Amino acid sequence: MAARRAQAAQRQGDKVALRGRIVGMRESGLSTCDIAEEVGVHRTTVYRWLKRWDEEGNLRDHSKPGRARKTTAEEDRRIREYFETHPFSNAIAAREHLQLDLSAETIRKRMKEMGFRHRTPAIKPKLTERHRELRLQFAQRYDEENVYQVARSGRVTCNVWGWIFLHGVGEVTEIEGRFTSDTYLEILEEVMLPSVRSYALPPYKISKTTENMNVTTALQTVYFPELMLNHNGDWYENMNFRQGYKGKPCRADFNGH
Repeated sequence: MAARRAQAAQRQGDKVALRGRIVGMRESGLSTCDIAEEVGVHRTTVYRWLKRWDEEGNLRDHSKPGRARKTTAEEDRRIREYFETHPFSNAIAAREHLQLDLSAETIRKRMKEMGFRHRTPAIKPKLTERHRELRLQFAQRYDEENVYQVARSGRVTCNVWGWIFLHGVGEVTEIEGRFTSDTYLEILEEVMLPSVRSYALPPYKISKTTENMNVTTALQTVYFPELMLNHNGDWYENMNFRQGYKGKPCRADFNGH
């Protein structure tokens, strides 16, 4: 298409150049017959272009009206209304419904001019009653009145301390605030010893000792202190601190009965 337009523009340019040459030769004093013989056209053609130049001052071809439009304004209106109410129809169905004496291609051209495109209905699986129930439940669950305006998980966390032994889980208690040495001693005295006595051990003396060996007072990776049982059957505190801190012996000393 672009190549044809370029060729047509080139031919029009050649014609205008030839006609301009005719006008120039007349202004040089040549007669109509002499000009026709020089450029190789009929003298009537020379006369017509000289007259056009004198009357209009233009040497280009007049625009051609082209072929008449096949549809009237009323038919265009009916085609537009049809596709506005039947968006999934096509040109053949429109021609039959409107009883137009036109080809399907002409109706397609009018559709394109009006901005209509052929549409195909989407094919979707048929919903069962179960599908409808699940979709309704989903919509109700995420309805605006059923959704928190603030993003939150609804979960809470808390710190606890507990102990375990051979036969199961011992006592578990909640830690309120920071887990300091005073809090730890309080848990040992009020939670650990009574629960150990009631769950695990016979009524013997329970001693708490602190291990001060180099291997346990070096840099550690275990986060919290542990109460351990040594080979003599005595409970002792193995102080393991957060990584990067030097372990220190516990100065607290108590005996549980």
